Amino acid sequence: RKRAPEKITVYDQATENAVGQVVNMSSGGMLLISDHPIPVESVFQFRIALPQPIEGADSLNFGAESLWDSPAMDENYYWTGFQIIDISESDSRILEILIEDW
Repeated sequence: RKRAPEKITVYDQATENAVGQVVNMSSGGMLLISDHPIPVESVFQFRIALPQPIEGADSLNFGAESLWDSPAMDENYYWTGFQIIDISESDSRILEILIEDW
């Protein structure tokens, strides 16, 4: 996993609401920090707005399942671990490039 070097917001595609911020990410999952608890064993379709276009794309889309959660040291925030369970070949390539740039 590589730590996100800047603020990267993750959005729920169903609601377009911000879910949280990426703390670190790999090709298989991510750690998110949010201001609300996220139910474990929930499946989401996420969108990340890329800081700059990658191969012509301005966002990254994938499905992920929440595996665990924990309160952060600051009691107003929560950690949630996700496993990526559905990602297209093109978005997978974009994710690899994004992570390499970190």
